[in-house]
This record gives sequence, structure tokens and C-alpha cells, in this order.
Amino acid sequence: YRDHCDGSNRLAVFPFSSDMPGLKAFIASQTATGGGDAPEDVLGALNVTCSLDWCSAQRMIYHIGDAPCHGNEFHDPSMGDNHPTGDPLGLKADSILKDLQSKNVEYFFGKINNSTDIMINRFNHL
Repeated sequence: YRDHCDGSNRLAVFPFSSDMPGLKAFIASQTATGGGDAPEDVLGALNVTCSLDWCSAQRMIYHIGDAPCHGNEFHDPSMGDNHPTGDPLGLKADSILKDLQSKNVEYFFGKINNSTDIMINRFNHL
């Protein structure tokens, strides 16, 4: 995932598959580009995971990130956010996280820096 200003490059999805060479090629084709501000489209990415075919008994997301989602409630407002009131498409963290929980998907976050601390704290309290 990237950010809303990145248009059709905002979200890239590789459906669940046993095709390991395909997955490896998909991951290798991804580049870190774009973004108009510090926050990224975290909620858009998590929302996409809700629509995946979660058929395995083991259901886990291990999300590694270096930027929080949009909305000043999820980060220090001095960070600079083009969408300070939240996701521009109206996505809400609480409904997305509840949807994942209803599908028995465990969500883990691996932070790269401290910019995601407020977001993770907020996610943990939803």
C-alpha cells in the first residue's frame, strides 16, 4: 500500500496462493514510491484484507510499517496530514478491525519507528 495520491498504484494485492515463485516475483516488483504526506493508506490496505478469501484455520496479518494511517487521532498532528480528519474514503479503523476479528484474523504490527506509536495504541483500544 501507498497513499491516496498514488492513484492506481495505491494498493497492490496478491491473493492467497501456494504459488511461492509468484509471490516472490510480486514482492520483488513492489517499490517504495509516491506519497504526498507522512501518513499512508493503512486503512485502505487493511480493508482490502477483509475481502480476501480467508479459508485457512491459521489467519494472521503481520504488518510492518513506518507510517501511521490518516487522521490526527492516529499520530502527532505536527506530522502533517493531507487528511487530518481521517480516511478520505470514509474508512474507519474500528469497523475494519472488528471485521478482521469476526473472521478470526490475528493482527500484529511491527513498527519501524516511533511515528506509529499513537496509531497502534489507538488500534489496541478499539
